[in-house]
Amino acid sequence: MDVLLSDITRAILNDMKLSLGDEKLVSIRYDEYLQLLSILSVRVPEEINIVEIDAQLDIGHLANGCQLRFLRDDANRYNKIIRVIRTEIFQLREATNGNYSLTPKLEMIGSNLRNLIVPSHWYPYLPKRLPFNQWLEDLCRRVVTITSYLHISQESDINDCDLRVFYQPAGFLNSLLQDYSCLVKASVLDMDFEVKVIENYSDKSDHGVYLTGLRLYNAKWDFTKCCITQSQEEQSTCPLPIVWLRPIKILSKVNKNSYQCYHCPILHSYYQDVDKNCMITLSLPTEIEIEMLHLKRVAISITDL
Repeated sequence: MDVLLSDITRAILNDMKLSLGDEKLVSIRYDEYLQLLSILSVRVPEEINIVEIDAQLDIGHLANGCQLRFLRDDANRYNKIIRVIRTEIFQLREATNGNYSLTPKLEMIGSNLRNLIVPSHWYPYLPKRLPFNQWLEDLCRRVVTITSYLHISQESDINDCDLRVFYQPAGFLNSLLQDYSCLVKASVLDMDFEVKVIENYSDKSDHGVYLTGLRLYNAKWDFTKCCITQSQEEQSTCPLPIVWLRPIKILSKVNKNSYQCYHCPILHSYYQDVDKNCMITLSLPTEIEIEMLHLKRVAISITDL
């Protein structure tokens, strides 16, 4: 199984004359179903190793202890899902050999897989279903990235971060505030983020964290004026290449911009209820009236799903 995941999934889907992004997939043949189970048993990632992290947290008194604890807990959430997926794939393979009895739940999972539909309990971290091959690649990417974040956090703070890889992205942002509140010996309720939206890393700082992959909905960002401005289209999205955050005390926060500030919500998904999936708000300068931004439901989302 030396072939890359994308090559394997493309080969299977091409053999069945199906488009990679096709949502109207027909049922695959039984031999293709067996092949799919075999591939999944190899390609579903292994659980993330957190033994070293647990040992380090047991020592205590870490400057980034809250961040490291969050990463450990987020890895555990993925490990639980991976454990379920691998167990159910094993049971399905055993059932095809007559060594395991099919339960109604397993029959439903098998039916989904034969139609190249990802069982819903295999992706609770996503707001909606992805095409089968994209889901598998996305899961592998999340595990690899979180593993790298765990290694980095054992030595220093994470400086560059993609919020999209986390099971609970809000927890990462909260951990930054919690670590800083411990450093300055103040309540986390007195903490906030200093925010800058930048186009590149030309003036990168060693302090704070740089977030990538964010998008601004129903407005656009003016890099010259450094503020939210009117979008020409009624419904639009504007990429925010890099968003720099640095925890500070609220009393230390100074508005260096002449524009008023909009408390822009960061959402896990723009297409879900704001109140239910708002992770945090960021104070962004705007030349548009605050009331208009609320009416237009201007927000930042970490995913376009």
